[in-house]
Amino acid sequence: MRADVLTKLERGKKRWAGERVEGDYHGDTIWQAIQNVASALGIDVGDENDPLVRGLRVAAKDSSSKRVLATCEHLLDSLGATGPIARQIARMFNITTAGSKVIHCTLHNYHVEGKDIDSAYADFRKRHCDSCPDRKPRPEEWRGTTEEIRQIQSIHRDFVQRLNGTPNGFRFTDED
Repeated sequence: MRADVLTKLERGKKRWAGERVEGDYHGDTIWQAIQNVASALGIDVGDENDPLVRGLRVAAKDSSSKRVLATCEHLLDSLGATGPIARQIARMFNITTAGSKVIHCTLHNYHVEGKDIDSAYADFRKRHCDSCPDRKPRPEEWRGTTEEIRQIQSIHRDFVQRLNGTPNGFRFTDED
Protein backbone atom coordinates (compact mmCIF):
# COMPACT_ATOMS: atom_id res chain seq x y z
CA MET A 1 0.00 0.00 0.00
CA ARG A 2 2.87 2.38 0.86
CA ALA A 3 4.55 1.73 -2.50
CA ASP A 4 1.28 2.46 -4.31
CA VAL A 5 0.86 5.79 -2.48
CA LEU A 6 4.48 6.78 -3.19
CA THR A 7 4.01 5.97 -6.88
CA LYS A 8 0.87 8.10 -7.05
CA LEU A 9 2.61 10.98 -5.27
CA GLU A 10 5.54 10.78 -7.69
CA ARG A 11 3.17 10.79 -10.69
CA GLY A 12 1.35 13.82 -9.23
CA LYS A 13 4.65 15.62 -8.72
CA LYS A 14 5.59 15.01 -12.35
CA ARG A 15 2.23 16.37 -13.56
CA TRP A 16 2.64 19.55 -11.49
CA ALA A 17 6.11 20.00 -13.00
CA GLY A 18 4.58 19.75 -16.47
CA GLU A 19 6.14 16.39 -17.26
CA ARG A 20 4.30 13.71 -19.19
CA VAL A 21 3.21 10.70 -17.18
CA GLU A 22 2.88 7.34 -18.91
CA GLY A 23 -0.72 6.15 -18.96
CA ASP A 24 -2.20 9.67 -18.84
CA TYR A 25 -4.27 11.05 -21.70
CA HIS A 26 -1.98 13.27 -23.82
CA GLY A 27 -4.36 14.33 -26.55
CA ASP A 28 -6.38 17.50 -26.95
CA THR A 29 -8.36 17.59 -23.72
CA ILE A 30 -10.60 20.44 -24.90
CA TRP A 31 -11.62 18.48 -28.01
CA GLN A 32 -12.10 15.37 -25.83
CA ALA A 33 -14.47 17.28 -23.52
CA ILE A 34 -16.41 18.69 -26.49
CA GLN A 35 -16.69 15.20 -27.99
CA ASN A 36 -18.08 13.88 -24.72
CA VAL A 37 -20.73 16.61 -24.49
CA ALA A 38 -21.59 16.27 -28.20
CA SER A 39 -22.01 12.53 -27.80
CA ALA A 40 -24.36 13.07 -24.86
CA LEU A 41 -26.37 15.45 -27.09
CA GLY A 42 -26.53 12.87 -29.90
CA ILE A 43 -24.17 14.75 -32.25
CA ASP A 44 -21.94 12.62 -34.48
CA VAL A 45 -18.56 14.38 -34.26
CA GLY A 46 -17.20 11.99 -36.88
CA ASP A 47 -19.21 13.76 -39.62
CA GLU A 48 -16.63 16.31 -40.81
CA ASN A 49 -19.11 17.67 -43.39
CA ASP A 50 -21.49 18.82 -40.67
CA PRO A 51 -21.10 22.61 -40.16
CA LEU A 52 -21.74 22.12 -36.44
CA VAL A 53 -18.80 19.69 -36.17
CA ARG A 54 -16.54 22.05 -38.13
CA GLY A 55 -17.56 24.86 -35.77
CA LEU A 56 -16.85 22.66 -32.75
CA ARG A 57 -13.38 21.91 -34.09
CA VAL A 58 -12.69 25.64 -34.47
CA ALA A 59 -14.00 26.27 -30.94
CA ALA A 60 -11.70 23.60 -29.49
CA LYS A 61 -8.63 24.66 -31.47
CA ASP A 62 -9.16 28.36 -30.71
CA SER A 63 -9.87 27.85 -27.00
CA SER A 64 -6.47 29.44 -26.29
CA SER A 65 -4.67 32.18 -28.21
CA LYS A 66 -1.37 31.51 -26.43
CA ARG A 67 0.41 30.31 -29.58
CA VAL A 68 -0.33 33.60 -31.35
CA LEU A 69 0.08 36.02 -28.46
CA ALA A 70 3.48 34.53 -27.58
CA THR A 71 4.94 35.81 -30.88
CA CYS A 72 4.70 39.51 -30.00
CA GLU A 73 3.82 41.68 -26.99
CA HIS A 74 1.84 44.02 -29.25
CA LEU A 75 -0.58 41.35 -30.49
CA LEU A 76 -4.11 40.96 -29.29
CA ASP A 77 -6.89 38.64 -30.44
CA SER A 78 -10.62 39.15 -30.22
CA LEU A 79 -13.81 37.52 -31.38
CA GLY A 80 -14.94 38.61 -34.81
CA ALA A 81 -18.13 37.83 -36.70
CA THR A 82 -20.38 35.36 -34.88
CA GLY A 83 -22.66 33.51 -37.28
CA PRO A 84 -25.62 31.19 -36.64
CA ILE A 85 -23.52 28.03 -36.10
CA ALA A 86 -21.21 29.81 -33.64
CA ARG A 87 -24.25 31.13 -31.76
CA GLN A 88 -25.77 27.63 -31.68
CA ILE A 89 -22.50 26.26 -30.27
CA ALA A 90 -22.44 29.03 -27.66
CA ARG A 91 -25.98 28.10 -26.57
CA MET A 92 -25.46 24.33 -26.58
CA PHE A 93 -21.88 24.09 -25.28
CA ASN A 94 -21.31 27.47 -23.57
CA ILE A 95 -18.24 28.01 -25.80
CA THR A 96 -17.81 31.37 -27.52
CA THR A 97 -14.74 30.57 -29.65
CA ALA A 98 -16.49 29.00 -32.67
CA GLY A 99 -16.80 32.23 -34.67
CA SER A 100 -14.17 34.16 -36.58
CA LYS A 101 -11.21 35.80 -34.84
CA VAL A 102 -9.48 39.15 -35.29
CA ILE A 103 -5.76 39.64 -34.75
CA HIS A 104 -4.78 43.18 -33.76
CA CYS A 105 -1.51 45.05 -33.42
CA THR A 106 -2.05 47.46 -30.55
CA LEU A 107 1.11 49.39 -31.46
CA HIS A 108 0.45 50.05 -35.17
CA ASN A 109 -3.37 49.69 -35.18
CA TYR A 110 -3.45 46.83 -37.73
CA HIS A 111 -6.29 44.30 -37.81
CA VAL A 112 -6.98 41.11 -39.78
CA GLU A 113 -10.01 38.83 -39.43
CA GLY A 114 -10.13 35.14 -40.34
CA LYS A 115 -12.42 32.14 -39.89
CA ASP A 116 -10.14 30.85 -37.12
CA ILE A 117 -7.19 32.19 -35.18
CA ASP A 118 -4.53 30.36 -37.22
CA SER A 119 -5.72 31.61 -40.61
CA ALA A 120 -6.17 35.14 -39.24
CA TYR A 121 -2.67 35.12 -37.76
CA ALA A 122 -1.06 33.64 -40.90
CA ASP A 123 -2.55 36.46 -42.99
CA PHE A 124 -1.70 39.07 -40.33
CA ARG A 125 1.90 37.85 -40.02
CA LYS A 126 2.41 37.94 -43.79
CA ARG A 127 0.93 41.44 -44.10
CA HIS A 128 2.44 43.05 -41.00
CA CYS A 129 4.67 41.03 -38.65
CA ASP A 130 7.25 39.60 -41.02
CA SER A 131 8.46 43.10 -41.92
CA CYS A 132 7.85 44.81 -38.57
CA PRO A 133 10.93 46.30 -36.89
CA ASP A 134 9.00 46.58 -33.59
CA ARG A 135 8.18 42.88 -33.25
CA LYS A 136 8.81 41.86 -29.65
CA PRO A 137 8.23 38.21 -28.70
CA ARG A 138 6.98 37.66 -25.18
CA PRO A 139 9.58 36.50 -22.65
CA GLU A 140 10.32 32.77 -22.52
CA GLU A 141 8.93 32.57 -19.00
CA TRP A 142 5.53 33.82 -20.24
CA ARG A 143 3.22 30.84 -19.87
CA GLY A 144 0.10 32.14 -21.59
CA THR A 145 -2.19 31.08 -18.79
CA THR A 146 -5.88 31.88 -18.98
CA GLU A 147 -5.34 34.60 -16.37
CA GLU A 148 -2.46 36.20 -18.31
CA ILE A 149 -4.49 36.22 -21.53
CA ARG A 150 -7.55 37.65 -19.75
CA GLN A 151 -5.35 40.40 -18.34
CA ILE A 152 -4.09 41.31 -21.84
CA GLN A 153 -7.66 41.34 -23.17
CA SER A 154 -8.86 43.38 -20.21
CA ILE A 155 -6.20 46.05 -20.76
CA HIS A 156 -7.34 46.40 -24.38
CA ARG A 157 -11.12 45.95 -23.90
CA ASP A 158 -11.91 49.56 -24.92
CA PHE A 159 -9.67 49.19 -27.98
CA VAL A 160 -11.65 46.16 -29.21
CA GLN A 161 -15.04 47.67 -28.38
CA ARG A 162 -14.25 50.83 -30.37
CA LEU A 163 -13.20 48.76 -33.39
CA ASN A 164 -16.22 46.49 -33.42
CA GLY A 165 -18.66 49.14 -32.32
CA THR A 166 -20.29 46.78 -29.84
CA PRO A 167 -20.16 46.72 -26.04
CA ASN A 168 -19.07 43.06 -25.95
CA GLY A 169 -16.40 43.38 -28.63
CA PHE A 170 -18.01 41.03 -31.16
CA ARG A 171 -20.74 41.26 -33.75
CA PHE A 172 -23.47 38.92 -34.96
CA THR A 173 -23.83 38.03 -38.64
CA ASP A 174 -26.38 36.03 -40.63
CA GLU A 175 -23.73 33.84 -42.27
CA ASP A 176 -20.99 31.58 -40.98
